[in-house]
Amino acid sequence: MRAMSRLRSIAAILAVVLASLMWPTLAPAQGTPVAPASSATAAPNPTEVTVGVYVVQLDDPSLKDSQFTAVFWLWFRWKGDRDLNPLKKFEVVGGLVEGIENEKTVLGEGADAVHYQCVKVRSTITQDFDLLDFPIDRHTLEISIEETSDGAELIRYIPDVNNSKLEDSISLAGWRIGRTSAVVTTKQYSSTFGEPAQVSGGETKYARFTLQVPVGRPGVGYPLKMFWSLYLSVMVAILAFNIKPIDLDPRFGLGIGAVFAAMASAFVISGSLPDGNQVTLADKVVMIAIGTIVASLIQSIVSLRLHQAGKEAASSRLDRMSLALFTVLYAGVNVWLLRGA
Repeated sequence: MRAMSRLRSIAAILAVVLASLMWPTLAPAQGTPVAPASSATAAPNPTEVTVGVYVVQLDDPSLKDSQFTAVFWLWFRWKGDRDLNPLKKFEVVGGLVEGIENEKTVLGEGADAVHYQCVKVRSTITQDFDLLDFPIDRHTLEISIEETSDGAELIRYIPDVNNSKLEDSISLAGWRIGRTSAVVTTKQYSSTFGEPAQVSGGETKYARFTLQVPVGRPGVGYPLKMFWSLYLSVMVAILAFNIKPIDLDPRFGLGIGAVFAAMASAFVISGSLPDGNQVTLADKVVMIAIGTIVASLIQSIVSLRLHQAGKEAASSRLDRMSLALFTVLYAGVNVWLLRGA
């Protein structure tokens, strides 16, 4: 009986010890709140806003100023929140809005009602143009509309492809307009713009609609119009090979005059372009022209030396060969440059 009593006492002590060891895990610590079970909350579906642009006026792009001016109708169409008001929350990307008129708002009734806003906008848009192939250049003018208030998780743009286009009567002097296209993208910024509700050092995304208008130079009329005086200068320098090298004034005077004429053409061409480090096709044509004229002057010096050394036949042969060689090489290099652009 004593043995049984001891066993019961030992079992009771063990039970107390085990209960004291397990108590911290079974009960929360004093003063520590118990966190409720977390449940996954789905992000709200963004409101889909249909966006369209119809251009009624488009000015010639200014390559020197890196900008163009457009007048266009802009509209938004959506369902849901009547107070969304996208007309008050958009910007023309890279554009200075010079005027807004004929604003129209139509708000429907009911949960499935369609809401509509439209406005006429005049904007001067700054855009970087790739001028490597100037004056046989091609560009894509972009009229971009971006949401400025609600992020991409709240507002999603849908392009109105069928109605976004140019007015049929629009034409650009010296340019051929290609087929327009309406696209929607999400613009990501590596900044929260200091908003207190955003995580510091995070990023933000906004919906963007873009009407793309491709333009290009038709034919070779524009480059010929720009380079004809340059070509004439080189021709005059090459024709000087028909003059005897001992006739110094006409022989060297034609070449020196051609240099000044080529420099004047280069000055006119550079006036059509912005300051920059790009070496354009026009710059290459100018450098080749001036290089050819300088080479013709060097040839005249060599021919003069031969003539003064009593080698008139060699001097005459050099002039005839140079006339053909310079003409073929200069024409070939220019054709290669213009066809490769």
